[in-house]
Amino acid sequence: AFPGDLSRLRQFIGAYHIHFLSPSWLGSVMIGATSLDEHGGQIMTRTIERGLGPDREHLQRTRYDGKASYHGSRIFVVEFESEQDGSLTQTILYPAHRQQRTYLRGMTMGISWRPRRMPYSTRMIWKRADTTASAEEVLKQCGVYPIEHRIIDPTVRSFLLEKSGLIGEE
Repeated sequence: AFPGDLSRLRQFIGAYHIHFLSPSWLGSVMIGATSLDEHGGQIMTRTIERGLGPDREHLQRTRYDGKASYHGSRIFVVEFESEQDGSLTQTILYPAHRQQRTYLRGMTMGISWRPRRMPYSTRMIWKRADTTASAEEVLKQCGVYPIEHRIIDPTVRSFLLEKSGLIGEE
């Protein structure tokens, strides 16, 4: 399964801001940072999510390490939480068009920070970070933001709020 079509996957190597509606902070978007790098013929991932806890004083951080594969025009990412109870996250992404590499849209499934570390799934969108940005600059934008916050790109906001037509959505 890994790496799948390595030649097609290589075009996605780089740093991204990941965005998803947080189950831990309702009405808020979690912005994290993910990097895809090639090591030994595999595309390895590292994701960092961080945000202030409910007390607004303590910074909560999670780091995931994993692999990406490319099959059937989709990117599959499986990551392992390296610091807590060792949960897995799974993400499936697709580029909107072959030439479009700024946004990768899809779904993710994982375990929430709170309450009670419950399983969840949600839409996720990755936005490629500026190629000249340092790792520190990419991480600086990470955090939890209200969906209306100016830091949330309009394309990202629109995708996260779009109704999918799934059962249970109104």
